[in-house]
Amino acid sequence: MCKTDILGKTKFRQRLTWYLSLRDARSRRGAAAIEFAIGGMTLLLFFFLLIDLGDLAVTQYSLDNGVGVSARYAAVLASNAIYSSNGMSGATCPNTSLIQSAFDAAAAPMIPSSSAPEISVDWSGTMTKVCGGSSTAPTPGGWVTVSAAYVWKPLVFANVFSSVINLKATYSYDVMLAPLS
Repeated sequence: MCKTDILGKTKFRQRLTWYLSLRDARSRRGAAAIEFAIGGMTLLLFFFLLIDLGDLAVTQYSLDNGVGVSARYAAVLASNAIYSSNGMSGATCPNTSLIQSAFDAAAAPMIPSSSAPEISVDWSGTMTKVCGGSSTAPTPGGWVTVSAAYVWKPLVFANVFSSVINLKATYSYDVMLAPLS
């Protein structure tokens, strides 16, 4: 009789444990869905934030690269123009449209030519006399500074955040006398 009571109690405990676990599983069905909704939305928000921050970083890099390349291009054109006023032939005078096209080529594809910012070119030192500024040949010793500002808008959160971020880049390059092309 002792053995039967022990077996009976064991079977009762097993059935009770099974019933409680089944009841517990029924009550937890909705919890997994709620946890997934909260965690999934957080993960999705983080993923889209990474996309926007990555686009911001690459756009700033493209702006810096475009300004640096166009400043060097302007310095090379100015150096060749100085050299041509001293006897070299075939040099092109540096104008803003040539420098703008160099910027557009260097900043693409992240900053498309259709929305590329207007650059500002500042000549310092003796560079104001390079192409027809005076009858005498200018001397080297100046520099060119190219600046650009770009208004960046978020890709994913454009409707959520109505603000924009102003990106700026400036680069200066020395102008030399020897042709560098």
